[in-house]
Amino acid sequence: MPAPSGELQLPLRPLDALPLMPKQVEEWLEQMLHQPSAPWLVAIDGTPGREGGTFLYAATPEAPSERGDQLWLQPGIAAAALGANDNRLLLLCAGA
Repeated sequence: MPAPSGELQLPLRPLDALPLMPKQVEEWLEQMLHQPSAPWLVAIDGTPGREGGTFLYAATPEAPSERGDQLWLQPGIAAAALGANDNRLLLLCAGA
């Protein structure tokens, strides 16, 4: 997804700790992809605390979204276009 700086970034969504997180991720994916998709937890980056942690989910859509504000790239191509932290998260996902 485009970042405010113009570079690409992985989709990021702050989650509420009270509702079930996987359900929140499923709902967000459906909004983003315009189709249901079952996400799975790949990794947790960081530790719980004031700064929070990153829960890294992956999903495989049946077909890419047709929305114009999204760019779908293969992981090998995306790695070269992402910033260092997003690239590290993508590699965590690819290694799972």
